[in-house]
Amino acid sequence: MIITKAQIMKICAKLKHKYIDHKFLASGCHNDNFLLITDKDKLVLRIETNHQFKNMAREYSFLKKTKGKLGPKVFLLDNSKKIIPHNYLIEEFIEGKHPRKVDSKFIKSMAHWYKDLHKNRRKGMLNPLEKTSATKRYKKAKHTLGKDKEKETTEIYKLVKNCFNDNKKVFASDKYLALNHGDPSRRNIFYEHGQDNPKLIDWEFVRFNIAEADLAFFIWSYELDSRQINYLLKQYGYKKSKKRLYLAMIRHSWAMLAWSLERYSLRLDDKLDKDKYPTSKRQVVMDVNRNIKIIKDYANKLK
Repeated sequence: MIITKAQIMKICAKLKHKYIDHKFLASGCHNDNFLLITDKDKLVLRIETNHQFKNMAREYSFLKKTKGKLGPKVFLLDNSKKIIPHNYLIEEFIEGKHPRKVDSKFIKSMAHWYKDLHKNRRKGMLNPLEKTSATKRYKKAKHTLGKDKEKETTEIYKLVKNCFNDNKKVFASDKYLALNHGDPSRRNIFYEHGQDNPKLIDWEFVRFNIAEADLAFFIWSYELDSRQINYLLKQYGYKKSKKRLYLAMIRHSWAMLAWSLERYSLRLDDKLDKDKYPTSKRQVVMDVNRNIKIIKDYANKLK
């Protein structure tokens, strides 16, 4: 989205900072980010441009409580829509480098980071598949790619349900859920200068879930092979049944399949900027097919 100098200056006034400069940083799937340079600091303006989720208030609340220990410090949340017609927050600007390659050093550092994060727990149980937002999104958008693909994905949904119905005991005794980051994509991971430990930004999907959900997202995001997965689990100190991870991979891939369908549906309905999100039908089919394959592969591992 376009933001003016006048709008930025009003935001700086709310912070009691003097405006010096600003520039565009990047667009995520759900937000636009700008660098603000003031007389006191470098800051990030994150603007929520999300038609699928409204998570900024939750992200701000979490980061405010953690005071920069897990992610960036935050300084302001404005949902009044008086300056910008969207919710936005102001957070610290983290300078560093994204991971360049998926090597053993990177996997080890992330395994240790997840292990520490997942020590934060609270009472709870895994939601039934039928009640997840992913399943609700799928039911709204399942028609998007035509009747043949709808038929195929309906069969995949049945397969996913059967996997969980046949393995109810796997999570039945769980009494606690672990804190999850929820989006470990490469652009959200930084190594600050001179530091070996990663720092993650973009906490809009922070939630309590099974620890395996975070691990599954990481495996899925970086397409880890079996050797890398075993190394990740070893460094994490994973002692539980691998069935838990297999089911988490199935559940995550199902969620990403539903996300792709819904996002393409929004684009067709002109609710997403076609220049900003130029996803073609061919790309969506490829994404859906990738997730179908992962679901089938891990369903076979459960047998």
